[in-house]
Order: sequence, then structure tokens, then C-alpha cells
Amino acid sequence: MGLVTTDTVIDYLDLGSLSVDDTVALSDLIDRVSDGVERELDWYFGPARPASEVLDGTRTSQLFVRQTPINATDMTVYRRSGVGGTWEVVDEDEYEVDGRAIHAAGRWAGGKRNFRVDYAEGFAKVPGEIRQIVLEVVGNAWGSRDVSAVGIVSESIGDYSYSKGAITISNADSYSRVRSSWRRLRL
Repeated sequence: MGLVTTDTVIDYLDLGSLSVDDTVALSDLIDRVSDGVERELDWYFGPARPASEVLDGTRTSQLFVRQTPINATDMTVYRRSGVGGTWEVVDEDEYEVDGRAIHAAGRWAGGKRNFRVDYAEGFAKVPGEIRQIVLEVVGNAWGSRDVSAVGIVSESIGDYSYSKGAITISNADSYSRVRSSWRRLRL
């Protein structure tokens, strides 16, 4: 399911009334772009769902999960002595959650795949900057359907005619821009 609705995109792009085929094509494009944005950012933007991550011990006071938990009090941290060992619950008094960071009272033991964190990931509402990037990428892809290979758009109405170069943001630039700004906010 897309990160924005088809109606939102139609309004944003001022497309007016679309045929059934165009509406289906636009909806499919929104889904593909939404999936791409989630993959690029390695975040899940849908409603709450369970997540489980296995992490390497850092020998520091912090571990980081991929995504900020919806409710940190519902997070459970487990540890084991090594790969194949039995998972044991870490007492909640031994750590504190702040965003993506799990701060230990001391240090997290070093090791490979020796911590597991279970929590709920997702968003009640998709962040505005994520919705915006989906709108931009969908708009760019939708608008480029009618642009010639050299990027010239022209129109003639009676005696009046004009030509202009198409100015668009490439999908790669849009993805790159949102990925870099979003990752900065996550660190």
C-alpha cells in the first residue's frame, strides 16, 4: 500500500479527472515508489507491526535498532553468550531507551549476534517529508510519460505555439536527497 493516496497525488499534481486505466496506473506507480522509498531508507512507514533485530554487542554503552520503536516500554532486549546460545531477557533496570538508542547502565558485551531486540515498528501517520518525497518522485515519473527523449515539450494552439525544456527532478536525485537527509536525522 502506498505512502500517499491516489487522491492526494491527483490533487498535488492537479490532474483533474483520470480515466480508470490512468487511475490504476497511477495507483500502481504510487505503490512502486512507496516500496522503493521504504527500501532505500530501510524503514517501515505503515501501521504498527512486530519487529525483531539481532545485533552485535558493541562494547560501548549503546546499541541501535533500525527504527525508533513506537512504544519503548513494549521493547524487550535479550542477550546470549554466543551464536546458538539461549536467549535470556535483559532486566529493564539495566538499560534505557532513547529513540533508536538503547543505553546500558554499563557497557553492552562485545560479540557477534549476541543481542536481540523485539519491539513494534511503524508510524501512526507517515512523516510529512516522506509523503513529500513520494509526491515528488511520483510526479516526476508521471510527468515524464509525455516528455520526448530530448526533453522538449511543445504545444500549438491556433496561431500561438511554444516549446520549452522539461525541468524535472530525477528519481535518483530525489531518492538520494531524502535518503541523505533522513539518515542524518536517524544518527
